[in-house]
Amino acid sequence: MSKKIKPLISFLIGTIITIILAYYVGLGKIINIFLHVKLIYIIFFTITSIVIMFLRVIKWRLILESHDIDIPMLDLFMYRLAGFAVSYLTPSAHIGGEPVRAYFVSKKAKVDFNKAFSSVIIDKAIELTLDGFFTVVFTLIVLAFFKIPLAIKLFFYFNLILITFLILLFYVRTINGKGFFTFFFTTLKLGRIKFLKKYEKKVKKIDKTITELFYYSKYYLHLAFLMHFLAWILSLVEFQLILMMFGFRISWINAFMVYAGVGLAYLIPIPGALGILEVIQSFVAQITKLPIQTSFAVSFVVRARDGIWTIIGVLYLYFKGVNFNNLNIKKLKLKNNEK
Repeated sequence: MSKKIKPLISFLIGTIITIILAYYVGLGKIINIFLHVKLIYIIFFTITSIVIMFLRVIKWRLILESHDIDIPMLDLFMYRLAGFAVSYLTPSAHIGGEPVRAYFVSKKAKVDFNKAFSSVIIDKAIELTLDGFFTVVFTLIVLAFFKIPLAIKLFFYFNLILITFLILLFYVRTINGKGFFTFFFTTLKLGRIKFLKKYEKKVKKIDKTITELFYYSKYYLHLAFLMHFLAWILSLVEFQLILMMFGFRISWINAFMVYAGVGLAYLIPIPGALGILEVIQSFVAQITKLPIQTSFAVSFVVRARDGIWTIIGVLYLYFKGVNFNNLNIKKLKLKNNEK
């Protein structure tokens, strides 16, 4: 199946799911919610969303500083939005834009692409491991306090075990200097595949860079973790503001459930989690006793926010002369070398 067909099929599946859910919920009920939106909370929500994005950029900048790479905040902000746009519009579970971020860093700072890419990998590793931890907490809360069907409960148990294993594996191997990504490369014997063989040394180099950060740049590492933790706390505030926008005040545990549901939806490799976000939020609505039309409205606001970030990112890519036909590591590296 071609690379152009896969996103299209994913988009169509997501669209169909969204339409079915909107019909089931009732379009009139959803519209009625938006007719009673409180403007003051929209303003607070917008400010909070911008601050969260800047905290994530600061986290990345700290990692770059540990690599002796100095790039202005505004430039990094735009690079992150460019990467966000690519991840959002492609079926990549929100991890497809990392080569784009590395490309811009290597071009701006005039450093090796692999060095720039390792900073992005570390940034993403911190993000995914902390988000994985919060997903584990989300799963434990669901299993402990809510009645759910056996099939869904088994699915949650499976995810709980898998995510916990991956988080522990990452930190144990990284701290011991054995390498997390090297483990998968050697365990799955990816080096035997001809076109992957040439990446074996690069994978080991990235693992070495991550280990060095853990050992020799703890100051930057701790600050990076702190930035992501603050962004996570503000994300809970952000979702409280969305619900207050619609006239609802819920407990912080339930707000966490709504937030974690969004994070879980974005792990599914469908562009923008179209349809999947609505399904998961409908499930969250049932267990948190929120009206299903409200959960649908929450999904719309989240999608609108991410849509705005994506539009800005796409425009930046357009004006920088980068298009979606050359957004892969090999071509971006070649393009950067030509410069």
